[in-house]
Amino acid sequence: MSQLCQSCREMFLQPEVEPESDLNFFDETAGHHRRAKEVQVSANSGCHLCIIVWAHHSVTSLRKREDMEEIDLVCGLSWDSQRAVFSGIQYWAYTADGSLYNNLVTIDMYLQSDITVMAPNSLRPPDTESKICHSIAVNWLRECDTTHTECRVERSPSSWCPTRLIDVRTPTVDPRLVVSADMNGLPDIPHYVCLSHLWDAGSVFQLTTANEDDLRQQIPFADLSPTFQDAISFTRRLGVRFLWIDSLCILQDSISDWRIESALMDKVYELSVCNIAATAASENSGGLYQKRDSRIVTPRQIQITRQGHEGTYILFEGQTWKKCVSKASLNSRGWVFQERLLSPRTLHFSSQLFWECRMLQACEAYPSGLPYEPALSGWSGEVEVPSSYKNWREEMQTSPSIPWNQTVQMYTRCKLTRLSDRLIAIAGIAQQMQPHLKSEYLAGLWEHELPCNLLWDLHNMVHHDLEVSRPDIYRCPSWSWASLDFPAADIEFLEKDHVQMELAKVLEVKIESPSEKRYSHVTGGYVRLEGKLGHVNFNNLNNAPWRGERGGHWTYECSLDVRLEYFGPETMESCPNRPSLYCLPIATHDRANPETFNSLQVHCLLVEQVKEGKMDFRRIGLLIVLMDWESVVDPELRWITDFAAASSLARNLDINNWEEIALMDAFIPQQTVELVSRIGTKKAHMRLDKLFFNSVMAGPLLGFGCAVLLSTNTTRWYQEHAPGLIRTAGALMFPIGLVMIVLTGADLFTSNIMFMTTAYLHRRISILDVLTSWFVSFFGNLAGMLFFMTIIIGYGGVLSDEESYRQETINFAVMKAQNPSWQQIFLRAIGANWLVCMALFLSISAREIGSKIIAIWFPTATFVALALDHVVANMFFVPMRIWNGAPFGVGHYIRKTLIPTTLGNMYLSGEGDVEVSFEVEAVQRERGGEANVLVGLPSGRDCEGGEQLKIGSPSQRGKVHGDQLPHSGSPLQSSVGQEFSEKYTKRKGSDESEETGRIEYPGISTRTSFRACGVLAMRWSNITSPTTLNL
Repeated sequence: MSQLCQSCREMFLQPEVEPESDLNFFDETAGHHRRAKEVQVSANSGCHLCIIVWAHHSVTSLRKREDMEEIDLVCGLSWDSQRAVFSGIQYWAYTADGSLYNNLVTIDMYLQSDITVMAPNSLRPPDTESKICHSIAVNWLRECDTTHTECRVERSPSSWCPTRLIDVRTPTVDPRLVVSADMNGLPDIPHYVCLSHLWDAGSVFQLTTANEDDLRQQIPFADLSPTFQDAISFTRRLGVRFLWIDSLCILQDSISDWRIESALMDKVYELSVCNIAATAASENSGGLYQKRDSRIVTPRQIQITRQGHEGTYILFEGQTWKKCVSKASLNSRGWVFQERLLSPRTLHFSSQLFWECRMLQACEAYPSGLPYEPALSGWSGEVEVPSSYKNWREEMQTSPSIPWNQTVQMYTRCKLTRLSDRLIAIAGIAQQMQPHLKSEYLAGLWEHELPCNLLWDLHNMVHHDLEVSRPDIYRCPSWSWASLDFPAADIEFLEKDHVQMELAKVLEVKIESPSEKRYSHVTGGYVRLEGKLGHVNFNNLNNAPWRGERGGHWTYECSLDVRLEYFGPETMESCPNRPSLYCLPIATHDRANPETFNSLQVHCLLVEQVKEGKMDFRRIGLLIVLMDWESVVDPELRWITDFAAASSLARNLDINNWEEIALMDAFIPQQTVELVSRIGTKKAHMRLDKLFFNSVMAGPLLGFGCAVLLSTNTTRWYQEHAPGLIRTAGALMFPIGLVMIVLTGADLFTSNIMFMTTAYLHRRISILDVLTSWFVSFFGNLAGMLFFMTIIIGYGGVLSDEESYRQETINFAVMKAQNPSWQQIFLRAIGANWLVCMALFLSISAREIGSKIIAIWFPTATFVALALDHVVANMFFVPMRIWNGAPFGVGHYIRKTLIPTTLGNMYLSGEGDVEVSFEVEAVQRERGGEANVLVGLPSGRDCEGGEQLKIGSPSQRGKVHGDQLPHSGSPLQSSVGQEFSEKYTKRKGSDESEETGRIEYPGISTRTSFRACGVLAMRWSNITSPTTLNL
């Protein structure tokens, strides 16, 4: 048992306390409380746990507070419920002013039985220069070289050798610089180690053209920095003769030599024996070896007893790999990241020695391998895995693209002294990955990942705005993330696994660079794309509405690469005299929370024209538009979602021409089926009380239609002489109730049958969700209808004070509930809800209110005119007769009418919408060929500043000036059916024909969305022949 103070010992030995009862940051009574002063006293007395806590930098920062004596340090044991073990000790603090500091200190805990080999429980040496530490490092290197097949680099007598190396020689002789030509007499290619270190501007001993000859004779050991001296000494102790240090092996005053050598970095590090890293040194004078408190770096053994759990654990300072390696200043440098990734082995000199190779990560305390780093509070999502990314080759066997994207994400988080090195400092990694990817390298991207990888996005790693600029000197094309200057940042790539479809096609990609430096130096390049190009108004891109509550989403998001190009430093107003922005949809992508909205996003490039009259653009940002047919799409961006939806439809139906679909100002059946399913999903997840009251409201609304129907039917002359006419007249009045239900969003039981069945068939809800919704909406409708019938109509005397009205209610109920048989009512109910569901389906497909009303009216009037039975309507008709003195009672109503009508309304009612989509698909497959659609303009209309634009047969193509680019700018932005039906119907004039029209721009394939002379002319087309542009 380690030496512990009484307070720490009591924390571990509590047999009456449950294991998971400690950790609660927001309960001031939870955990084990101690004043900070008490912890300091215990640390000075030798308590191993208090020593670690008191020495932690977080606590050290609290010591500067004036109220240090009043700070309450609280600790609790983290319980991993999945593994039923303790995973760590976490400390937090309450200050006198009530502030909470959580995650202050973390101590890792491991069951002793889970750790196969660890260092002896005796104190570690006081510094990393000791013989014990050296022997551990030698053992790691020997084991890796002899047993780790993944780390072994095959070397032959003809293997490559760096241009220059440092011959460390012996401790009694100063080292010297040697070049490859000097080593021709050696029997084998020399083994060498590399050094990773932080540069101190102006203080690093450097190789120059002036001192090269002198250094080839002798490198004065005494003139070197402590880090270089320690590196040379450690290389000698390893028994390796040669060492490679960048500042001493590359001419620092020769740009040509630096360019040659920087292009060889992949070989320098990959073929080294080991890379030694001055990880703990904040500057070059810090040296390799570090002094330390032996008590902190020595694992301790303790016994824990809690209710139902007892075991022996190992305590060790928490998250050591993260703090000492991952978060070290050295490993935040971009060049060092490449050095660490390419070398087969890295030995980190920090508060203890850390080893990482392609098969092992270890430290002095755990020389045979680091144990898993446990999750705080048992949450696996918080695990910081102590892994090395040296094993990227193995990952590429299963997911070739993921390692590169992850590499770039880690690389962009690193800092560069010279931002111009952005492309060069990762060139070695790209060279090593190219044989695995088997693709063309394109200045930070790969050809096989286009066009989706054009959609990268930079984010700041903190909450402040990221400062991004474009370099004055050309580095690479604008579509590469390496074309920008920025400090450390997060970069996000589009997850290709979630891409539904690509909306643009790459025709050609070209990168211009010297052949031997194609990974590090770029002189020019472009990507030629086919896609839909449209104009967007940037002033409207900062006011996106929020959709949804929890887990909601902006309806669109705009991200500029360089914000100051379009915004001033202190204003959100766009800068004047900027070129017009254009948008190029690239792909549709699954949203992050599909269960909430089940929507797609359209990811687009924002580009600006480089030169008027030419189709040359540069990337300036991203635009993401929520492709959710339930939400209101911003008019400025409507063409984007319409194009994406139609492109998706064309692919799913396997058709090449779908212009006729675009002529309807409505959702096509496939979209409507999707909407029906989403509405069902949303209703299924609605709070039951809200669903019930929504259903209660639907009863009276439909009741108004029922009452008007009875009122209209109370015309004896027509009943005797023209019964069909009066039934039709009444039927035409009835739909007002259903119209009010649909437009107010009330819940009708029979409509929920369609919604829920479709959502269930799409596997979005469970059968329990379906039955619950049906049950609640049924009885909600019943309650609302009975309330309306009893209070408003009954006690109000609307249909009972006059004998004619009272008699009509009785006659109507007899027709509904007494004369027909049970089977007849059942069959009539099937037909009734089929028509009701069709009315709802058509209303959902309509885009505006007038169309919705018409879509509801006629199918509903049809079922009423045919005297079909609707269960909710009958909740008014039959009880109204009972109210007015019918000869039968409630039991007869339930048995003879309510049950068969309910069952009939439910039978097959949810399938009509599914059948529609299949029928449309079948029709489209049979049709084939290209539909003739004319996108017309008024005859004789002149374009502003250009020639007359004419629409005719494919051979009759009008011309405009080359600076007129395709874009959409109507106030309604691609509300396709409305624009075609209201403004741009087919016309025939002296310069026009009945055939399909096309407008040609010089050098542009214009089967695209465009606006000419202020008049929108929209034509959907196959995405294989869109606008072609260079980026």
